[in-house]
Amino acid sequence: MTRALALLPLALLLSGYGERAQAPAQGAWADWVEPDFPFFSSVLDVRKAGPGWPARNLTPRALVLRVGPDHWAAFDLDLLRVAAIWQGNGVTPVALAPGSYHRPDRKTPGGQTSLPEPAGVLRSGRW
Repeated sequence: MTRALALLPLALLLSGYGERAQAPAQGAWADWVEPDFPFFSSVLDVRKAGPGWPARNLTPRALVLRVGPDHWAAFDLDLLRVAAIWQGNGVTPVALAPGSYHRPDRKTPGGQTSLPEPAGVLRSGRW
């Protein structure tokens, strides 16, 4: 184990990790996905994409890559495939991470009723 990992429990204790989260001041933090960051991880639901796309296109662990100023690609880490490519604003912010980023007390409902989807225009399902 590296020295940094060995000191992690002490650093978490001293930083107050585990205390009740306080909501940051309005405008104190950036958006959940920072404009210059190249990727993030998310569930991605592309089941409603329509003809030319798989009917069961649901990716529980997608690596969402920014491939251009407003172009995105989602890579399915479980099936080792490209799940979707689209132009737009990333994914819809309905998952726990983006929803609770500014409001730590906000939780998501159970089940698969509301999952993140591509927020934009999907590109052809045939590559």
